Amino acid sequence: RIFLCVVWLLRANSQSGSPKPGTDMVHRVLDCLSPQDTAHCVYSIIDFILDEALPRTPKSSAGAAYYSQAGEQRKLMMASHSLASFVWVEEFLPFEETVMALADRMGDPNAAHLLQSLVLTDSNLSDRIKCFCSTNMDWRHWQEEQCYEKQAAFYGAYSEEQRGRAAVYYGNVCLRFLPVCDYLLWRLIEFENGPFFDELIEMVG
Repeated sequence: RIFLCVVWLLRANSQSGSPKPGTDMVHRVLDCLSPQDTAHCVYSIIDFILDEALPRTPKSSAGAAYYSQAGEQRKLMMASHSLASFVWVEEFLPFEETVMALADRMGDPNAAHLLQSLVLTDSNLSDRIKCFCSTNMDWRHWQEEQCYEKQAAFYGAYSEEQRGRAAVYYGNVCLRFLPVCDYLLWRLIEFENGPFFDELIEMVG
């Protein structure tokens, strides 16, 4: 469970934007994990980031974190960039499970910030949603006559690591996000995070 935590420590301070040396080795290790072990690794690294890698901040009724020092702000920004890289660039973390793990820690202001950064501030998810919507694909793939062609067009623009998942023509990150989005919306209501809720509704339509 601590494997990805070690990888985080080795890479968290590196520049994001492109795969780094050792990525293939990490993928080979992750390929050996069962879906259950993968989920455990995701929750473990999120707990590690929130409890060990980031400074502790007091809770507030609005769920927002206030930092008095620039160094703490920088740590949170770097964590946001590193997490996005782990999900979208190096594909060490599955997006849906990462969102679930952060949503489960919504009471932590740092978790709320990382979640908003990953889902809304970073453009990777919104770009994929726009691309998928442009295919006009029916989410009921068994009723879509051009299912393979449209999925191939999507994956031509945004490839995905298929670790432990069904064949690509059965889904993509946009479809897998739907039930997770439903859970996330309920958590935002529970913690009264109206601005995040409104932006998410606007993005997913």
